[in-house]
Amino acid sequence: MESDKRIVLHVGVGKTGTSSLQLNLFKNLTTVDCLGRPNHHGKEFASFFHSLHFSEDAEFENKAREFRDFTHLSPNRRVIISHEGFRSDVNSFVARRLHTTFPSAQILITVRNQVDAITSHYVSIGRHLKGIPHKQRVNMHVPFDDYFDFNSGSPHRGYFRQLDYDLLRRVYADFFGAENVHILLFENMAAAHPAYFEELARILDAPVDEVSALMLGSKKKNAGDSARQVQYAKLRSLIPIRSIRKKLFLPEALGRRIDAFLRSGNRMDVVFTPEHRSWIEEFYGPGNRRLMEELGLPLDQFGYPGAVSTAGAVEPAMQRMAS
Repeated sequence: MESDKRIVLHVGVGKTGTSSLQLNLFKNLTTVDCLGRPNHHGKEFASFFHSLHFSEDAEFENKAREFRDFTHLSPNRRVIISHEGFRSDVNSFVARRLHTTFPSAQILITVRNQVDAITSHYVSIGRHLKGIPHKQRVNMHVPFDDYFDFNSGSPHRGYFRQLDYDLLRRVYADFFGAENVHILLFENMAAAHPAYFEELARILDAPVDEVSALMLGSKKKNAGDSARQVQYAKLRSLIPIRSIRKKLFLPEALGRRIDAFLRSGNRMDVVFTPEHRSWIEEFYGPGNRRLMEELGLPLDQFGYPGAVSTAGAVEPAMQRMAS
């Protein structure tokens, strides 16, 4: 459908700057309607998102039609639909259904050096993942080695699977066409690279000055827990009964001061062993090299695992955008 070209589907991946884009840019652009995160509690999107993953085909087709009609309420505006859950462990099921709903949509994928993404994921989420079969109780502190062993032991599901960016882009390219899949690097966003803002503005059909102003004027989102916060949570987790832990509270004023102290510390230091790094390079290296060779993404400049410059590689994407 021609009108679906207004639709941009931002499919993640988590810990690649998605929160900064969602909270600082997508919801504040004056020329773009924002659905999904951070407005994911809207009933129209919530109903579609649930049906996307769980409904039988007949029911999903009805929900998809309702949601598509909802996005057509502003026919002349670009619509950004952003949610990390669209990647659904990188399988074709969700991509196929999204294509059925919006066959002419543009796809936006944000990526980040896998070592840095894993670090961020562990510090903010992974250190107390419910799914890890650890001797300690649910939501208790999980050592990094246990977290890594659990995820690397089942690399075809979960967060480690989602970081296979080459697989993710090929899944969506199979349905939407390679020319409609766009990949942007977290590292260029963090460095406030002008070409990053220009390409983002082009994808969103938004004024580049507004995109730049919103991103440059924003406060960092999802900075991750500090080492003090992690240690404090670890100590609290030693209390065996959850109901008791919940009742351990301080007077509000004192609690705010302690919280500010905990947040002000340095980021938690995550140590990757040589075995960890070897596994990461072996698992992600081939895909990262394909992204460099086929798309010209300058992953080697940012130390992506296995991303080694090769003779005859095409011009880096950021240079192409800037020229």
